[in-house]
Amino acid sequence: MVEMSFDDLFVRFWWLIFPLFGMIWAFVELTQSGRRSKQAMDVIKSLVEQGKDPPVELLDIAAGDRSDNSSGWDRAQTPAAAVVVNTALAVGFGLASRFANNSNTQEVFFVLAAVFGVIALGFFFIAMFGPRPK
Repeated sequence: MVEMSFDDLFVRFWWLIFPLFGMIWAFVELTQSGRRSKQAMDVIKSLVEQGKDPPVELLDIAAGDRSDNSSGWDRAQTPAAAVVVNTALAVGFGLASRFANNSNTQEVFFVLAAVFGVIALGFFFIAMFGPRPK
């Protein structure tokens, strides 16, 4: 078994902090979105019981429409943007694989290029044959 101090562990894997916090942030945002939709549904139920029509904005919130962009990020709404980003990553990692000096590094970059290429291909098929945005 390899002995490793916390300092060694942090030095080797410091970059894992970013995806970890990203996953935590996504989970918190997901739970808050669900809570927001549930509260909107409760208000809609009370308005319907009173015989009033709920506002369109409230129906959009209950449906999960994020047009208000409350997270502060401009997210791409189409798979075409994901095709472009993943294709660029695949090309970048492919070039890095081609010009890497170490064979282990070449293999890692090649695998990353292949994975991003497959993801880009999947998004391409979704963009071509998937449901059209409203």
